[in-house]
Amino acid sequence: MSSTFFLTTFSQFLSLGIAIARDPTSTSKPYLVNMQFPYNAQEPWKYALTIMYTGWAAFSVVSITSAEDCLIGTTLSNCTIRYKMLHEDLSKLYENSLKTLQSKPKSKFYRNNQLHEIFHQKLCTIIMKQQILDRFLQDLRSFLSLPIFVVVLFGIFLLCTVAFQLQKNGISVDTLEYFFWLLAQCLEFFVIGKFGQSCTDASAAMANAYYSCNWESLLSHGNAVDNVKLIKNISFLVFRAQKSVHLDGMNFMILSLDSIGSAMSSSVSYFMFLSTMEDISNVKNEN
Repeated sequence: MSSTFFLTTFSQFLSLGIAIARDPTSTSKPYLVNMQFPYNAQEPWKYALTIMYTGWAAFSVVSITSAEDCLIGTTLSNCTIRYKMLHEDLSKLYENSLKTLQSKPKSKFYRNNQLHEIFHQKLCTIIMKQQILDRFLQDLRSFLSLPIFVVVLFGIFLLCTVAFQLQKNGISVDTLEYFFWLLAQCLEFFVIGKFGQSCTDASAAMANAYYSCNWESLLSHGNAVDNVKLIKNISFLVFRAQKSVHLDGMNFMILSLDSIGSAMSSSVSYFMFLSTMEDISNVKNEN
């Protein structure tokens, strides 16, 4: 998530603090952004001002990309919670239908299939909520397809290149920010993969929730026609809910823990390729 930005920014300021603490009077103090300044930025107050506005520039640039994975994670979390609320409504469907029937005036004419009608009305309400949620996820899928692809693809190249730099230069004050960036990128992959997996699982669990809504208790409260209609409706709902809704990145990958694991494996493979090419280059230079 946006931890990529926060951890990296923290590591940058940490490395700056360590460098300044070592030699406050140094004329070669590091900057957040390597650039040329039209003034002597090593003077104390000018250096502090430079760190402030270059840090704000870094925040303005990086937070644009971090907003994409924040949007993905937050939206998927909300959708997962809504699916779980539907699971709970289905588990209490028969009980709530009985309570509604018992709350009706006793003088009201009672029909044998009245509980069936109440159960059917409440079931239709749940189905309508699920359809709205499914359509929202379908629209979200088309809207976030490109951002998901960009986030994952950028993360793959970032992991392998940063890991290669750490292997080549080692961990020091100057490379500390790359270590935090590598750690944050792994965390980001895990979080969006976990949210995507949770949403997919919650959507797929609707089939089991429909089957487990205690519909069989209604069979003793209706005639053969009502019971056959009920069984057909439940069977259709279970069949329909078996196709879960999920997000993907340009139809290239499904947002889940398995696909994120495959993406990280690809990053490791590319890292091994870079390491091999570096070793070959070193051997040629020695010869």
